[in-house]
Amino acid sequence: LADEYEAAASARSTATQARRTISRLYAQITGEALPNASVRAFVAAWLLEKKGLTISTQNYYKNTLAKFLTHLGPLADDELSMVAKEHVLRFRNAQLERLSAKSANHDLKVVKMLFLAAKRDGYLVDNPAEFVETVAEKRHETKRRRPFTIDQVRAVMAVADEEWRSMILFALYTGQRLGDIARLTWANVDLGTKQVRLVTRKTGAPLMIPMA
Repeated sequence: LADEYEAAASARSTATQARRTISRLYAQITGEALPNASVRAFVAAWLLEKKGLTISTQNYYKNTLAKFLTHLGPLADDELSMVAKEHVLRFRNAQLERLSAKSANHDLKVVKMLFLAAKRDGYLVDNPAEFVETVAEKRHETKRRRPFTIDQVRAVMAVADEEWRSMILFALYTGQRLGDIARLTWANVDLGTKQVRLVTRKTGAPLMIPMA
């Protein structure tokens, strides 16, 4: 443990010296100070920029980066430049221990987006996440989805209130996502042409679906 602590302290000292040198050169070349922020502070600022996204996407980013900050431990309150490729790699591998490859790759993608933004905004010279590869998804990890059977639909309908019965039937006959179904109004229903017309939230695709 003493050897590991000494090695970590040495690496930290080297990184700090490199940061100071880079900051000095950056100031000489551009005439401006190199931006500086802790990992935690930059995460908070980055999440604020995502306020225009859907609530579910914001929550996913927030939860993923909370896991990343926990994984970093004390390093989360240090400068962004102190994070190295090995830290991102260990985070990816830690996720693989409890998640599928697909889910771990999704979490890695969010971390990559974070550090890409940090480099773009001048907080980093090198992106520590740039060359951390995603992992291949094993065939047996791919789960096939199947629709409800008619008996299952009847069972749900038997306990649903009027609003849910309406949404279940619209979903059954249009095949659309629950979020798109929940936002339907009479403006989406054209009784003249007997069509349900909507624009999907996820892809923005305009649809005209014949009514049963």
